[in-house]
Parts: sequence; C-alpha cells; structure tokens
Amino acid sequence: MNGLNRRWHRDNRMPERPSDEQRIAWHLEHAQVCGCRPIPKGVLKLLQAKGIEAPNNGIQSTRWSARVMPGVGGCQREDMARFVAFLRGVSPMNLKMADLKRCVESAGFTEVRTVLSSGNVAFNASQGPETGLARRIEKQLKKDLGRTFPATVRSVAYLRRLLESDPYKKHPVRPGAKRVVTFLWNSPKVELALPIQRDGATIHEVRATEVFSSYIRTPKGPVFMKLLQSTFGVQQTTRTWETVTKCTAA
Repeated sequence: MNGLNRRWHRDNRMPERPSDEQRIAWHLEHAQVCGCRPIPKGVLKLLQAKGIEAPNNGIQSTRWSARVMPGVGGCQREDMARFVAFLRGVSPMNLKMADLKRCVESAGFTEVRTVLSSGNVAFNASQGPETGLARRIEKQLKKDLGRTFPATVRSVAYLRRLLESDPYKKHPVRPGAKRVVTFLWNSPKVELALPIQRDGATIHEVRATEVFSSYIRTPKGPVFMKLLQSTFGVQQTTRTWETVTKCTAA
C-alpha cells in the first residue's frame, strides 16, 4: 500500500457498526481514490438492489469522478440523474413545502419539485451514494431553518423499476386495501416469517431496504404504522403506493 493509500485509509475510517448506506458510500469512494481491493460481494449486492452501478468491481473507473461534494464524502457521477427524497415526520404544521423547495435548491440541486405536503421532493443531481444526497438536504434544512428531518433518497430510475415490478400482484391484497411502501435505512438483520398481520394491516414482502404492505382502515387508527415500527423500528419512512407513483413522475 503506497503513501497515498495509507493517508486515505487513516483519514477515512469505516464507522463502527456501519449502516448499509455508510458501507456503500465508503466503498464507492474507496474504489475511486484508493482501489487497493475490490468492493466486497455483500456491498455489490446492496448496490445492485439500489440500482447503483458499481465501478468495475472496485477498480477505478473513468465513469466516476474524484470530485467530492462540500461536506459530504463519496465519489460522484459526472452525468446528472433525477432523485426523490422522502423526509420522515413532515406535515404541513412543521414544514412548508416552499421552505423545503428553497432549502433543496440552496443545497445545490436543480429542477426541484415538491410533491404533496408530506415531505417529498424530486430533484436533479450528479449520481452518487444516495446517503450523501440525503445528508446534504438534512444539513441544509438545519442551516436554513434550525431544524431537520431524516431523509431517504432513491433514484427515479430505481423507483420506476420498483413500480413496474408491482410486488403486490403476487400477494392476496384485500379489496379496498391501501398499499404502502416502507423505505428502510438498513436491511433487516433477521429473516422474517411473512406475511405478518395485525388488525387489517399486512406486511407482504421485504426486498433489501423496501417493505411492501397493505392495510384496511379500522376504528383502531393507523395500525399499519404501529406494525411497521414494531417490526422494523423507527429508522424508516413510509409512503403510499400512489405517492411513490406521483413522486416518480415529478
């Protein structure tokens, strides 16, 4: 390992107990600026699941640039792509969509469009680790508004493939049920026995960091949210299938 590689490894240590997003960001940057070993197979599977192209199995690629966004680690693609950020815990009472749009534009993104009032925003950006794009948005919200909300980012290309796959078609979704997609921050650590059902809510399928569920409205309120949190914790955000469709077209 040469001197440059030693300095990079010294200054860019992998976090302890890293999330899937942190592993992806670290290995993509490592492949660009160091590349002393290939990207592990487990990380390659995560990249494939998220629709991110791996740079020649960890060897430096001319399709990736060494440019790093201010304050954010990770290598970025020179070509532009469209993304959607889903913010957790947003309502019209705690964040105006005009403020969200302004913050995302201030973070350096273009063609910014908000969707509905639940914290969804589509934008153009150089391709790269989605976790880096999410952190940029979170930091800009904190800087401009004094508060922030956890953001989950997916590429529009990935969301299109997700919608086209229609994961509900192979599951017995009850007539009139609302279909919802949960975006997890990390893949589940254990394999679940599916389906999981509770008071009209059903978790049908888990794919990497996405969960596909449905629910019937009942007098007991949002049972499906309680079911999702008890199963996967709070490190996730959920949208209806219709909202994901609208965001993908924004």
